[in-house]
Amino acid sequence: MTLLRHVFDIGDATDYEGTANRISDGIHIKGINALLMVCSALLASIGLDTNSVAIIIGAMLISPLMSTNPA
Repeated sequence: MTLLRHVFDIGDATDYEGTANRISDGIHIKGINALLMVCSALLASIGLDTNSVAIIIGAMLISPLMSTNPA
């Protein structure tokens, strides 16, 4: 394993607190994003219950998780 770490230059110095702070500062789940998240989860649940791939894909499309427009 140490050979792989040396070859690919994989370090152990991860700033976990800094990473958590950067993630929490970038989260914008308010207003319309929260509504879209709930609707998407409900639609995905219906799709899983009815075994419908089209509905699950539709839920992924309306999900705000990968949105480029923060609210």
